[in-house]
Amino acid sequence: RVRWRRLPVPVIAAVHGVAYGGGLQLALGADLRLLAPDARLSVLEIKWGLVPDMTGTQVLPELVGRDVAKELTFTGRVVAAAESVRLGLATRVEADPVAAAHELAAEIAAKSPQAVRQAKRLLEAAGRVDLEQGFAAEQAALAALLGGPDQVEAVRAAFDGRTPRFHDARSGEGGSGDSRSGAARSGDSRSDGSGSGDALPGYSTSGEARLGDSGSGGPRPGDSGSGAARPGDS
Repeated sequence: RVRWRRLPVPVIAAVHGVAYGGGLQLALGADLRLLAPDARLSVLEIKWGLVPDMTGTQVLPELVGRDVAKELTFTGRVVAAAESVRLGLATRVEADPVAAAHELAAEIAAKSPQAVRQAKRLLEAAGRVDLEQGFAAEQAALAALLGGPDQVEAVRAAFDGRTPRFHDARSGEGGSGDSRSGAARSGDSRSDGSGSGDALPGYSTSGEARLGDSGSGGPRPGDSGSGAARPGDS
């Protein structure tokens, strides 16, 4: 799960059915979580006399607030899809979360790949570094983007009323907003190459992200063994 959060591209989880214990922890590792109307979530570890792992105790308060995180962890109560969105456990409810995840990935992939990667890096660091360090990283990211080929193309395309054709610095290829632009894609093993990645410690640019990548981890105590963020769902 930590690997997902450190990827330079967005990871989208499509969740249906129940996501209890480990299933929920996997889903929380994604950047965005789309739930089916029948989805049910629970921090179930307390039922087995355990506490959440996979950094669950660290990430959950960021999403729902410390007091709600405590209530969910202390009780292990089951949360329906609509309430999950209200609490901050999920992004939104979709009738078909897998199809919606693909549509959202395509929408993100049509944006500047360099800007998407920089934005994720900065947002992941928010609240984990001091404000001065975060501001410095933000300024470094802007300096790397402003006037670059992708940023110029974004402006020109907007004024021309056409689809932008961004240049992927990693492959030397350009594309008209296709999957090469860097959202939920496979084989994304490098950052944007701007040189500003070192401004935020602990940020890894290795690995790959794609719809259908379930990450690592299997059934364990506190996991209902049911299917959230499983192969084909994330």
